[in-house]
Amino acid sequence: MVSAPLSPRVEQGLHCLALERDITFFTTYYNSALHKKGFWSSIDSYLFLLYIDLLKDPTWYAYCILLGDDVSSPEGESMKRKSVASILSLGFLFLIAGGLVSCDLRFPSRATGRLSISFESPQTSRTILPRVEVNSYIIHFEGPTTQESVSSQGGTATVDLMAGSWNIQVDGLDAGGLVIAEGRVDDVSVVAGGSETISIALSTLTTGSGSADISLTWPEGLFPSVDGCKIFKDGNECSADYLEIDLVARRLRYREELDSGSYGIRIALARAGTEITVYEALHIYGNLCSQALIELEIEDFNQPPAAPSGLMLSEGLGSILLSWTDNSRVENGFSVERSANGLTWTTIADDILPNAGSYTDSSAAIGTEYSYRLKAFNALGHSQASNIASASWAAPTPGGTLSFSNIGTAQISVSWIMANDNNEPSSALEFRLYYSNLNNIGTQALAQANGIAVMDWTAQSLSQTISGLASGVNYHFMLLVRDSAGNIGQYEQATQATLIAQGSVNIAITVLSPIDEPLSFNEDGDPIIDQEGILQISVNETFDSYQWVLDSGLIPGAIGGTLSLNCSPLSLGVHHLAIYARKNGLLYSSRFRFSVGN
Repeated sequence: MVSAPLSPRVEQGLHCLALERDITFFTTYYNSALHKKGFWSSIDSYLFLLYIDLLKDPTWYAYCILLGDDVSSPEGESMKRKSVASILSLGFLFLIAGGLVSCDLRFPSRATGRLSISFESPQTSRTILPRVEVNSYIIHFEGPTTQESVSSQGGTATVDLMAGSWNIQVDGLDAGGLVIAEGRVDDVSVVAGGSETISIALSTLTTGSGSADISLTWPEGLFPSVDGCKIFKDGNECSADYLEIDLVARRLRYREELDSGSYGIRIALARAGTEITVYEALHIYGNLCSQALIELEIEDFNQPPAAPSGLMLSEGLGSILLSWTDNSRVENGFSVERSANGLTWTTIADDILPNAGSYTDSSAAIGTEYSYRLKAFNALGHSQASNIASASWAAPTPGGTLSFSNIGTAQISVSWIMANDNNEPSSALEFRLYYSNLNNIGTQALAQANGIAVMDWTAQSLSQTISGLASGVNYHFMLLVRDSAGNIGQYEQATQATLIAQGSVNIAITVLSPIDEPLSFNEDGDPIIDQEGILQISVNETFDSYQWVLDSGLIPGAIGGTLSLNCSPLSLGVHHLAIYARKNGLLYSSRFRFSVGN
């Protein structure tokens, strides 16, 4: 099958139609085009108008245009009332033309793209949370056009949207149709003809109210048995209206409607003058019930709590971070012990709250490796110690001193050696360079307060060029290096002066290409060089060394007295070229401004 190419006018028309332009534009435009071009040379225009006709009235419009009638004339209105037979006649003419060439034309109805959405339901943890069962989803759209909401029974949905920027809101519903979770992603870009995939994490509602339903049991055969129970919420004893206590059946139950939010629950069990306490964190979410069953064992009443496990350490900002697994229901808290030699242990914290899983040691000295262990405790004593873990924290170590190159009257290039870190690879470190013409950036704090930042924090950076400097001025430089924990090290401050220009360089300017066009100038007197042209600049005397700078950037490899500049990579408009030449230790320069045109 041979495809008949669309004319540029039809391509333009289809594009405008996809953007929902006024259809009157097409009728006027293509009616005129048909009269000018003739019938057979305008067959693609006819096909386009037939497409518009199908959108408006399939019995008359394309037929009128084909015959050159004015659709607003009485004759055109008359033809509008023609029957389906008219369009069949039109189709017959089309088939005749189709005998010469078979046309395979596809017309887009809208400039749309496809968006695939996946949903991530809320996750549960050690904290008492509601059991979240999302049965269905409703997806809402905010964007360039009105888009109806879409329902989904599964974890994904696919929808075609108008090209543009969209905000996507997802509601998660339970089996009863109540919204129990929501998620949102803004500024999702949909490209015409493209296909995008996004994932939206849903969180349980933090507005409205929900309920708590906590049950606790203790074992048979406990002697002496439990003789009293109390429940406290955020330190306040709960009313008996919310409690069901059965000492004989060895159980209690707490149920209450609560506003969405976080609560601390303490369950106190009295037994022969000794109190065993259970601490739980409770989260309440809108329209959901936070439910838990806590089953205590005989060991919970007769011996210290179970030891925590899985102690892990990581570097923090000027600190060491501890995390562990809580293996007990009945601890009153945790204590942390630290050692600098693995033999002598000192308790550095004994007030860590029950149900905790982390601690930050901000008293650890920089560069010192410590060993840590921790224990759980309650009224019956301390648990066995956890596993021992060791770590240190330190700022990154600078790699040598700063060095300078490409020193000119207005620029200096600064380079450095990669730094090292005690906990992560050098490739993960980030750098930030400061400078000042005053000697006021000698420390990290001073650099951040007084210096001019050349760049934002950047990883794997080993050099930077500073332009726009003053001639003959001493500049001070400070480089900072940061690890992922935020610890910052500093290189030694260094100083470098820009050069002082001693005179000008005599240059000759030649346009090598195109050679058949005379040189022209803009209104500011700048020569205009064709974007496809080549500009040659030559220094008319000999110097010891040369540097060429284009638009404040050093031209790599340009070290001789002649420069051939290909203008094709340059943008249209004004550009600045500078030559810096040295002789007998003195610097000379010349600047040249030109304009690139087409």
